[in-house]
Amino acid sequence: MAQDWLLIETLGAEPTVVAVGRQPKKMVPLPVILHRNRYLPAIVEAITRTVTEKLPITEPISGADRVIITQPLVLPTGEAHGLQLWFGSTSETPPERPIAGTWAWNIATGGTTLDEGCLHVNGITNGKPGEVQNIAESFQYIEPNPDEADALAKLVTSAPGEYHCATWDGKGDDDLPRRVHFCARICTDPVSSQNIVRGLNINVGTPGPAKPEQRPIILAQQLLAAVAEPGTHRALVDLRSFTLLKWVDDPMPNLAWQYDPSDEPRIHPEDLEKAKTMARGLRYGRTEDVIRLRSSEGDWLRVQATANLALLDQHTTAALVTLREVESAGPGPTTLSAQN
Repeated sequence: MAQDWLLIETLGAEPTVVAVGRQPKKMVPLPVILHRNRYLPAIVEAITRTVTEKLPITEPISGADRVIITQPLVLPTGEAHGLQLWFGSTSETPPERPIAGTWAWNIATGGTTLDEGCLHVNGITNGKPGEVQNIAESFQYIEPNPDEADALAKLVTSAPGEYHCATWDGKGDDDLPRRVHFCARICTDPVSSQNIVRGLNINVGTPGPAKPEQRPIILAQQLLAAVAEPGTHRALVDLRSFTLLKWVDDPMPNLAWQYDPSDEPRIHPEDLEKAKTMARGLRYGRTEDVIRLRSSEGDWLRVQATANLALLDQHTTAALVTLREVESAGPGPTTLSAQN
């Protein structure tokens, strides 16, 4: 095997390799990467110990001049998603270990948790490890990518066991371009029974010229930008839960769209049925209505919402919603609950 650090995901039935050094891999089963390595059983045992104990290991192999070195990848909330592993001669010095990150998105609560490595990989300097954000906040660091719709479709359907692995371009808070390779798997939490998307990521370099498969995406973004109207803000919304998936344009000012641990309703309770009617009506065509949405100040914004059906894959849809503020709706009830 190449004497590079392996980035290994351990959330499925067997360990999969996500990267060799900084070379991306598509969640390749470990035996495929190490198919000729006679020490594979010892390596698998070290992987199991590392993710179970959540502690790094440096373990010479008895009767051989080989050593296994591991570093677990654990969320601030305590869950191990995988590890980084190096295997080589005891006389060798391991190369510098690339920084890798762990992250998780709780589909029920909408909260996304990142560890310190994930913040570094994405270039996020305005956040802290364990600090919760939502999926739309995470997408602020990601450029449009060819398989983005497929990934969003999996988020919307949220079928346990589904997984996704890709390399996406993006920019951090420093506005520097990054190319980030990641894996994601939908898991059911054994305690809460909630579906949680868990993943790893690693920086694999800087973006180069657009690949052929990226050009249609770039063109689509240019067309969307060309038809953008001043004062409007477009977003992709999950039709099942009304969860904001990502902004197509800049976020709407004064709108409470970022993660809120208090779980205050984002849609005015009296307007929730309007939103549901709009969602049902999309099967026949475009829908629109004036809906009150929570503002960042805690009161309500009257917003003209226009929705069009967006096809994510052959079987999954979302809504492309265009928002335009009408006027402030003033104070509203804060004790009522409504679906976010």
